[in-house]
Amino acid sequence: MKRPCDKMDLGTTFRTAVILAKEKIYQGQKEKTGAAKKETATNRKLWIANLSMIPFFAMLSFFLAGAQVATGMQIGAFSLLLLVQLFISIFITLNSVSTFQDLGMHKPLLPLPISREYLVVSLSWLLSGGAAILIIPLLAAIIYAWTTGTYLAIPMSFLWGVLTMLLGHSLGLAVTNLFSFEASERSTLGTAFRFLKIGGALLLFLLWFFIFTQEGFLSPLLEPLTAISKSLWFLYPFNASRSIVSFSSVYMLSLLLYGSLFSGIYWLAGSRTWENITAPSFAVSETVGELRMEIGGKFKSLIKKDLTLSFRSGQKFLGILAFPLMILFMNLIDVIRGGTVSLFQAEIIYLMTAILSGFGIIYLYIQEGESAWIMSTLPISKKDFALQKALSAFSLFPLYAAPAILLVSVKMRYGIPVVLMQFVSGFAMALTSCLVVSNSLADRLPENLTVITQETFGSRYTPLLLVLKSGILSGWPVLASIGLYLVVTRPLSALAGSIILLTLTTTLVALNLIFTLWRYDLLGVSSSNTIER
Repeated sequence: MKRPCDKMDLGTTFRTAVILAKEKIYQGQKEKTGAAKKETATNRKLWIANLSMIPFFAMLSFFLAGAQVATGMQIGAFSLLLLVQLFISIFITLNSVSTFQDLGMHKPLLPLPISREYLVVSLSWLLSGGAAILIIPLLAAIIYAWTTGTYLAIPMSFLWGVLTMLLGHSLGLAVTNLFSFEASERSTLGTAFRFLKIGGALLLFLLWFFIFTQEGFLSPLLEPLTAISKSLWFLYPFNASRSIVSFSSVYMLSLLLYGSLFSGIYWLAGSRTWENITAPSFAVSETVGELRMEIGGKFKSLIKKDLTLSFRSGQKFLGILAFPLMILFMNLIDVIRGGTVSLFQAEIIYLMTAILSGFGIIYLYIQEGESAWIMSTLPISKKDFALQKALSAFSLFPLYAAPAILLVSVKMRYGIPVVLMQFVSGFAMALTSCLVVSNSLADRLPENLTVITQETFGSRYTPLLLVLKSGILSGWPVLASIGLYLVVTRPLSALAGSIILLTLTTTLVALNLIFTLWRYDLLGVSSSNTIER
């Protein structure tokens, strides 16, 4: 039986589908009833999403802190971990504020001053996202205390974790205030602001990295004022982070200074956000006339649509940038540790990116699941839909990751074996993610997308089958990168470590699939922006 839309051309059908989607979203935003239910669902969604990142944080902290503390680079490990926490705090804030706006809540995650009405929202974010993020420096401090016997580092690292989380949250709120509330999403000014927002976050990340990890970074600037610079050495951010492992008066004064500064920024950003969100100065457009596309075929047009929206959406853009950022990050760590890469380190690179891509699968899967009903108006089958999404995601990887790999490799003078190894690991990670997305969507989407129900997305696989499936999907990239490295360098001593990493990756990918189904079930029950039942 053909649907009425089958008689339309694909361009008209797609624009009609988008209009219907926007009408549905705005209708949910305008409804005043059920606000408490939506708030509870959103809190639960953020809580599960952030807590599901704990395995990634724990593995990241263990490998970075464990390896660098063992080699005597304690402060380097803590600085890197705090950098990661800062960046993740910014990303979670931007993502979560966008989620609140999409659901029509118009409330900040952590409003200041905190009123009783929004205390539940604030505690929800602190106990979910904040608690998960704080694992990064805390686990590193425990490792450091265990190896050195200096247990005072544990509360100090916890304090620095809180301060870094506040700074990251403040920067995320500040970016939201500067751009999201003052410019239309589809205006020329809004597009420019989104690129500035993304570029600013990357520049801040790199600048913070060099300030914290290069002790002599400011020396040329301070050399003419040697006497004054020594007396003002507590102003140097690197010394503030040294208070984790050293407790001299200079470092403690620096900690007090930056602690007050971060808290003040947080208070100002929170207060401004509170004013903007309670009295928003932006208006949501009811039209979609700006969305124009040339349709030349199902796959070509839909992939083009995904690529276009990925570039236009700052939230998705940052999500895609996670691929090259992780590769860049591991390159920087490698340079700090002496520029040597072993087979075990190479597999750690893959493991880290595989974990990150696994959690990225959750985001992509949930987003596509929520919008799957839009595709029901298009003449496309569930297999076409799933394959198209996989191809779109995979085509984005070389656009971002390949230039990053080449640029960093040339800059750091890496050899061909290392570059090839990174390409294999990176593409393997991207393809693994796409296979998981494609298989998951194809397994759970019905043939007629207009009748998606809660039961359709129910758990159809036992945990054992999930583990087997994730093992197949995540196993071959490890073997591929091991094989390439063995062909180039012929080491034979890291096979056991690679098998262990394969097991860990398989388990984590399986957990990601389970978290995906769990989150979607919760969203399907109570979110107003999900598909029609």
